[in-house]
Amino acid sequence: MKSLLPALKLWSRSLPPSASMILLLTLGCSGGGEGGGEAAAPPHRTPPIVRDSAGIPILENTEPQWAPGSEWQVGRVITSIGEVRGDPAHELFQALDATRLDDGTVVVGNSSSGELRFFDREGAFLRTVGSIGGGPGEFRGARALRAVTRVAGDTLITWDIYGRLVSVFAPDGRFVRSFSLDGPDQQHFFGGVFADRSLLMYVFEYPVSEPGEPIQEGVVRNPMTLFRYGVDHALACSIRGIQSSEKFQARWGPWGMVSTDPPFGRVTSISVGGTRTYVSTGDADEISVYGESGSLEMLIRRTLEPTRVTPEMASRDKERRIEEERGEMEEASVEPRVLRMIEELPYPEIVPPYASTVLDSEMNLWAEEFPVVEDGPRQWSVFDPGGVWLGRVTLPNGLEVYEIGSDYILGRATDEMEVERILVFELLKERA
Repeated sequence: MKSLLPALKLWSRSLPPSASMILLLTLGCSGGGEGGGEAAAPPHRTPPIVRDSAGIPILENTEPQWAPGSEWQVGRVITSIGEVRGDPAHELFQALDATRLDDGTVVVGNSSSGELRFFDREGAFLRTVGSIGGGPGEFRGARALRAVTRVAGDTLITWDIYGRLVSVFAPDGRFVRSFSLDGPDQQHFFGGVFADRSLLMYVFEYPVSEPGEPIQEGVVRNPMTLFRYGVDHALACSIRGIQSSEKFQARWGPWGMVSTDPPFGRVTSISVGGTRTYVSTGDADEISVYGESGSLEMLIRRTLEPTRVTPEMASRDKERRIEEERGEMEEASVEPRVLRMIEELPYPEIVPPYASTVLDSEMNLWAEEFPVVEDGPRQWSVFDPGGVWLGRVTLPNGLEVYEIGSDYILGRATDEMEVERILVFELLKERA
């Protein structure tokens, strides 16, 4: 949880909240035909059960299928980018996305400067392209650069959230072209690129308050709409009525509101792969799979007993939040109402299933299990392209995963001094 004070959001009720208030994670999916069929269960493993509900197949996983000793593991760091001081190219700030090319080159989207920074597989700086501005290959302000991903042939795709522009760059960083999307006039967030290079975008449908109507307080979820844009940039289909991640809202002064992540709040995760869109809302241990036309094709479930939120968990969470606020506060007069707000935060009965999800290059879905403590490594469940639960992989604590390849994991880590680093770890699939 970030401190409430540095990220304090004050706005008129007629204006939409900042995009930074919504926590969205990446989910992976396999395209039509990418599914891996029925996997044979190892000895003494219970295979998944396939059920049917109104013509929709439901894959129910009761336990992981990897045999003991065959689990994938995270190895050494093979690329490290970022430092406190020295080479300015390694001084990262708001590196909101990154990707790795076939030759090991890492491309970092440093959003604060609107730059794509290229580093070789050892982490040595190569070049910078892009900047903040309105010209070709530039981005319309700090934090405008929200996504950088690669498609077949190492072509780079970026999203400018303020300019509402998709830009295409060659593998060496040479600008190729930009284009806008022929869709509704709403702020679009980048969801991913399908195999045919069509795009998934999503928007938030915020309620419109009438004059004098009180602003909703407490834990809230707003609906989202997913839009798929074809390679001709035209709107191809949409998926409506998905609930966004939970936020806690409270009045702050006579006109403003403050928003934060609620304790053990449900998280909505969206991403794409092949021809499919995967969505998880945290309401159940379930992932919905939508096809190319936007229709529901499959549900992937785990039949696990949910983890209940204990009084000890709630107490530990409150202590952590209070400690973070006290470390950030400068105005003593603000402290009482912030502490009172923390004390009044509602705690749910159960812990959500997932905190983050990523689709790897081989269409395996990685789902970070929701942590009940802040410290310690993170457990990720891995599902194969057909939705079969393979097993768990342990990742370092504090790593925000951006991309997973066949033999590497790429992500961002921030240390206690708020220094950002882009790290690439080995992914070991065979034991020595």
